[in-house]
Amino acid sequence: MLLVRRTSLRWAVKTHYMVELKGVEINGSTFSCEGDQLACLIEAVAPAIGECVWFASDLSDQIDGSISIPEGERMPQLIGDTVTTTTWLKQVSQFVWAVFLAVPVETLPVAWIDDVWAETAPFRDIGSARLEIRCFDGSHIYAFAPEPGLIQLLVEHFRVEVQTPGTSSWSQSYWRAENGEAADTD
Repeated sequence: MLLVRRTSLRWAVKTHYMVELKGVEINGSTFSCEGDQLACLIEAVAPAIGECVWFASDLSDQIDGSISIPEGERMPQLIGDTVTTTTWLKQVSQFVWAVFLAVPVETLPVAWIDDVWAETAPFRDIGSARLEIRCFDGSHIYAFAPEPGLIQLLVEHFRVEVQTPGTSSWSQSYWRAENGEAADTD
C-alpha cells in the first residue's frame, strides 16, 4: 500500500493523495482488480463521498448486462449511482485496465476535457470527481483523491501500512521524473 501527497503543476494545481491496494488487502485474494474488490472499495468510501454518480473509462473487460461501455473507451461514460455501480462491478470477474470516477451529483453535468485512461501519469486533474479508482495491469488498484480524508479512510478500513512515496512500481518512475531524478530504464 502506498500513500502519497503530491502537488503537480503539470496535471493539476490541487494536491492529490493516493493509496495502492492489492486483492489480498481487500478480500484476501491473491488476485487484484476483481469486480467484487472494486465494489468493496467503493462501499467502504460511499458514506464519506456522499451522493455521487460513477463514470468509467478504459475498460479492459466486457460483460453482458444493462451497462454497455465499449472496451477501451477513454472518454468517461456514465454507469450510475453507487448502488448501480457496485451491483454492476460484482458481475465482473477481473479488469486488466479500468478507471472509475465518483462525481458529486451537484456538479453535474460533467464536461470532460481529456480522455481518461488507466495508463497515464498519476495525479492528473480529476476535475470535480471526489475519487478516482484505477485498475492497472490486473495487479494493482490505485485510488486518488483531492483530499486526504478518503484515502485515510481506505488505509484504516483495509488496515494497510503507509509506505514512503515513490515505492510503488507503477508510480516510481513518475515520482522520480517529478523530482528531477533519472527514471529506471529496465
